[in-house]
Amino acid sequence: MRRVRQFVRKEGAALAITLAVSLVGWAFCWNIWSPAALAEPVEYCCDAMFSLGAVKSYGDRGLGGLVGAANPFIGAPGAAHWNDFPIEDVLYFVLGQLGRLVGVVAALTLGALASVLLAAASMFVLARRLRAPPPLAMLLGVVLSLNPFFHYRTLQHFGPALHWHVPLCILAWLWCSSPGFRFGPRFWGACAIAALTAMLNIYFMNYLMLVLLLIGAWHLVRRRWRAARSTVLVMILGMTVLV
Repeated sequence: MRRVRQFVRKEGAALAITLAVSLVGWAFCWNIWSPAALAEPVEYCCDAMFSLGAVKSYGDRGLGGLVGAANPFIGAPGAAHWNDFPIEDVLYFVLGQLGRLVGVVAALTLGALASVLLAAASMFVLARRLRAPPPLAMLLGVVLSLNPFFHYRTLQHFGPALHWHVPLCILAWLWCSSPGFRFGPRFWGACAIAALTAMLNIYFMNYLMLVLLLIGAWHLVRRRWRAARSTVLVMILGMTVLV
């Protein structure tokens, strides 16, 4: 138990430093140094208004936002619609409920901050699982959290900008590519990652499915029937979330 506690403390300290550096980097990039600044939009142009409107709409409609893309309360004289492409219903629903408490702008800004911190944490965990030394894992976590891709997209393409789950997708690929991959904790873990990816953004889901398809084909070439079947089931269970 003593060794376990020491391990948890060591890993926890390294992760805490990683998150702290990522937080400071995010605040510097977005020029947000006080709670009051959270309520000031960092962008107004292009699709940033779309993202703010989506948070507002899902906040107004509550659970109803999960079963339809129209909101009669905004978009006068008609109604606002988000049915031109698959939208991240769960993502905007959560942000919408948060927006009812802290305001639409602050909710979207806090969502961006959460994505940055989750990116740092997920990359750190992946690197440590791959036996990377703590300093390297910390560096990789900070690098992913401050990825220019996210800070370029920001509020304009908020859904595609959320890349924090990419390390989890890599973990799912590693699990599925194992010759002995079959039903068990790793199978259900890969299914959960696929479902999470589908709920967050369809573009990343396409990347996940493409690599899983290649992994399944490789299992078939190697005549690993159980591993191929399990990989296909991960794909099917993940895609059911999109229906």
